Amino acid sequence: MKKRTALPLAAILTATALFSTGCSVLDSVGKSGEAPAESDTTEVMDQKGPEFDTGSYGTEPHKGWPETTDDLGPSAEIALLGNNTLLPYEIDQGLKRGTANRRLWNFDSLAMDLPKVARDRLAPLGDKYLLGYAYLGDDGTGERGAGNFLLRFEDPESAQATADAIKETALTEGLDYFFDSDPFKPGTEESVPGHKDAIAVRTSDGTNLDAVKVHKEYLLMSTTHVSPENADPEKTEWQAEYAATFFDKQIPLLDTLKTHKTKAGYGFSEEWPPLDPNDILKYTVLSPKDESVEALGGLPMALSPRGMAGRYEETGEVLSMIDQAKVEAMAQMDTTLYRTKHPEGAKLIMATMHAVDADSGYQQWDPPQEIPGASCWKVDRPFGTGYTCYLVHENYFAQASAFEGDKDPDAVEGGDDGKTTVDPKLQLTQALAAQYLILQKAPTSSVENS
Repeated sequence: MKKRTALPLAAILTATALFSTGCSVLDSVGKSGEAPAESDTTEVMDQKGPEFDTGSYGTEPHKGWPETTDDLGPSAEIALLGNNTLLPYEIDQGLKRGTANRRLWNFDSLAMDLPKVARDRLAPLGDKYLLGYAYLGDDGTGERGAGNFLLRFEDPESAQATADAIKETALTEGLDYFFDSDPFKPGTEESVPGHKDAIAVRTSDGTNLDAVKVHKEYLLMSTTHVSPENADPEKTEWQAEYAATFFDKQIPLLDTLKTHKTKAGYGFSEEWPPLDPNDILKYTVLSPKDESVEALGGLPMALSPRGMAGRYEETGEVLSMIDQAKVEAMAQMDTTLYRTKHPEGAKLIMATMHAVDADSGYQQWDPPQEIPGASCWKVDRPFGTGYTCYLVHENYFAQASAFEGDKDPDAVEGGDDGKTTVDPKLQLTQALAAQYLILQKAPTSSVENS
């Protein structure tokens, strides 16, 4: 998979595996490939309402996470980075379509963006890399696109060594060198206005400009691309300006982050950031602790408006929706949950999602069980069907999604991973039913104002 196809391909992957107009559901989970272990304080009661099938999902609000734990701390830190990495739309509103959001747990997470030769050069850094986040977007036509990457290291020296390795690859093999059979295509170095210490290299075909800059223990990376027919110099001036604007706006944000101190002493505090600062993540639906079914979501993550909008294709529309609906807090686990100031806000989100789905080719479908306040939609995708359900309860809006792959006639029922085979459509409504029951115990605007 070559870097120059990574941005357009991200849109395809988003449409295939991340449902409901690009909202992310399945995600990479940790440096070792495993989710961080939860502490004993994270147990939830598994009480099912008699009128719903909730499968193995718990129906009680989470008891809450400790604010300081080395197990869940990295999850809180990566949420902090995700909420504070600028969207391409925020740099250039012409880049209105979000194509991917990525949690970058390790250098292998950059496989779509850095060739193997660059990652080999970075291997000696070992544990110096901590966490990162990225958002990709384009103009909706594929003629222009960009990616904003924020990578955190133990110390500034490691961040600078990474920048130097990227430059070396770009100027020798070229950033298209993904396979041994690829010819060398060295790029040419360019400047970034106002940032003499930044490194920027244009690819040999003129379509991509990759720029990196180090700030404290962070490496900022801007990738921009144009279609070959727009690779003339007069049509690519915006790329260096984009990189400069990204650096100008991103660096002040970094200086406000309340991060956990690295081993080298860079950061804000010895304590980890809180995992659920706005007391909403506890009301989402968690993946079953017995891991009896495949998770519908990723790691627990409390989201800001930027963090939430970056999970959808319709970036600008979602930002506007969050503002108009007066959203107070948002979070994602197996379900995505919004808390608005008033019930009208939750209804506005539902109406917006319905309109977006209709424009994206979704059709309504009847789920295996009915849940009050819910509506469900489906859409044909490559290799299967995407299903998504929405729920409005008081001043809460919830969403859950699932994917049903096309059946392989030679497939054997069950699997070797010990997980129960559950119809994805049923599992989706089980999660939604659990969400409905959890929200019966959540504080609502009517209760708070009584």
